[in-house]
Amino acid sequence: MTRPLGYNQTVEAPFFNFATGTPSNTTVNQVWFDSPRSLAAKRDLAVKLGLAGTGVWNLDAITASGGEAAQELRDAMYAATSVCSPATGCK
Repeated sequence: MTRPLGYNQTVEAPFFNFATGTPSNTTVNQVWFDSPRSLAAKRDLAVKLGLAGTGVWNLDAITASGGEAAQELRDAMYAATSVCSPATGCK
């Protein structure tokens, strides 16, 4: 059974749980991932600590699923890093 998205305030990251198996032998799985909110939190922590920056894996892979929603998510994640965006270039 899929549950709604959760957000862990301590590590500033979203997650969700899902179950696999049979009713008598169920395994609960947990998936953690980044969102615009979690990327912004990481960026803010890097600034607070005086770090040179942060890094992310290929944000352009988000648009592989296609569609306007994927494009909007990718742009929001780029904006959350406040560094470079295909839409606005580098700041």
